Amino acid sequence: MAAEFFTGKISAARLLSNRLGYGPLPAAGDEVEQHLCLWDDGRAHLHTFCYGDGVDYPEHRNEQLEPAACNDLLQQLADLFRQPPELPYASDCGDWSLTLTNSEGRSFHFSGSLCPGEPRLERISDLLREALELPELFALDGNASSDRIERITLDYRRRALPGEGRAAAGSAKWRHQEYLTLDRQTGMVEHSQNGGGLRARRSIHAPQQVAELLDRFDPGEFPGTLPLSKAAPGLAAEVAVTVTLLHGGCKTLAGPCEVGTLPGELGELLRAVQDFLADCCRPELFTL
Repeated sequence: MAAEFFTGKISAARLLSNRLGYGPLPAAGDEVEQHLCLWDDGRAHLHTFCYGDGVDYPEHRNEQLEPAACNDLLQQLADLFRQPPELPYASDCGDWSLTLTNSEGRSFHFSGSLCPGEPRLERISDLLREALELPELFALDGNASSDRIERITLDYRRRALPGEGRAAAGSAKWRHQEYLTLDRQTGMVEHSQNGGGLRARRSIHAPQQVAELLDRFDPGEFPGTLPLSKAAPGLAAEVAVTVTLLHGGCKTLAGPCEVGTLPGELGELLRAVQDFLADCCRPELFTL
């Protein structure tokens, strides 16, 4: 628990984060401690230390930062600790200590365990990483370099050529297309389907379930690769997947695929969404 409440107008913040805890010892070159300072004149400074011999931490980085929103970050910290949240406690991780100084020169001290678990601490930690362009920042939750998937869009289409399906009746341009979106920020799953005389669209607001679906997949690995297509003669299909990351921008995978068989994590994603849609779109009306 925080021992005090911040008051006044904030002028500076100093955050010390140390990630040492129980478990295997870090390598000598691993970064284990970070000192971040912010001032209301727009300056910011990061000083980091490696494990070294475990006694005297050698300096790793010492750099001036130029965040565009330094004052906003300070204000966010001040507002958070005017009524500090209940701070998570864990004995097997590192810790952080934060000193906020107001314009009258009075300092306020807060500390806690360097672990996730308090949404407001996680939110301010992500704001610090984004504004300072430092995804490796330990901050107040320890989720350094913890990129995550924010949004996935999947565009799937197939085209029946003459001799396939309805194309046999002369409709060589017949297409089947589906579009799927999972968006963490809006908490939405959206699925549309157009083809074979059917047009359908479903929009579901389920923030917790969407976050859980996106968190199943490694942002560094997803969506993987597409195998060489061995589509049956006369049938063409293609898929385009766009993944938006919290820190790492966007990446797109596109190419031909076999109808009905998307491999690896793409297939796992579609099965998970299918289960989700079947579960949450089961109307109670039809059980009467």
